Amino acid sequence: MEPVNKKTELVFIPDPGMSHLVPTMEMAKLLIARNEHLFITVLIMKPPFDNKLMSSYIESVSTNPNYNSQMKFIQLPRDDSISQLFTNKDMITFLSSHKPQVRNSVNEILNS
Repeated sequence: MEPVNKKTELVFIPDPGMSHLVPTMEMAKLLIARNEHLFITVLIMKPPFDNKLMSSYIESVSTNPNYNSQMKFIQLPRDDSISQLFTNKDMITFLSSHKPQVRNSVNEILNS
């Protein structure tokens, strides 16, 4: 009987911002360390403000040889017409505006 090398892929979609991204990435790292057949895609919603710290963090994780073969990032396009709604009051609208992009990204993952 041949061993089964089944690939499992998870898709994480953290809220935009470091307070959600870092814990999401730490969980992803733990999962990858425990299973060599697990692959994780992180969909990144760009906040309307320039966040160099977030970009730097993503770069450091994506280029780390311990993770880069099992983890990838997809930066969702920013809709500037919705970006102005990035307040606590309108966070639901901001997140909901990404539904079509998330759906398309997940469909591309499933088809690949």
